[in-house]
Amino acid sequence: MNDFGGSDFILGALADERGWTGELLFARGELYRARGNPRDLQMASIWYRDAKAAGYAAPELDRGLGLALLRNGRTEDAREALAAYLAARPDASDARMIQALLAN
Repeated sequence: MNDFGGSDFILGALADERGWTGELLFARGELYRARGNPRDLQMASIWYRDAKAAGYAAPELDRGLGLALLRNGRTEDAREALAAYLAARPDASDARMIQALLAN
């Protein structure tokens, strides 16, 4: 619904009940990456890494992490994460776009 504050509130409320699970951390990373402010991208990278540490293993985590890192100028780290995403999802609908990002 394009309501950053409301979405962040809901994630926080769920975390208050269940704790910050890998799924909730991933969702928060996605939310902040989508908003895209420089500080948001830094926080998104942290939450993606925390999600991975909490056991969240969906390949889309590496996609989100790679895109956030790329937008923050962390090219080598971004390439590593995006390559991991493509290795796990070579037939992803966005594979060609990710390959183009890696080629640059």
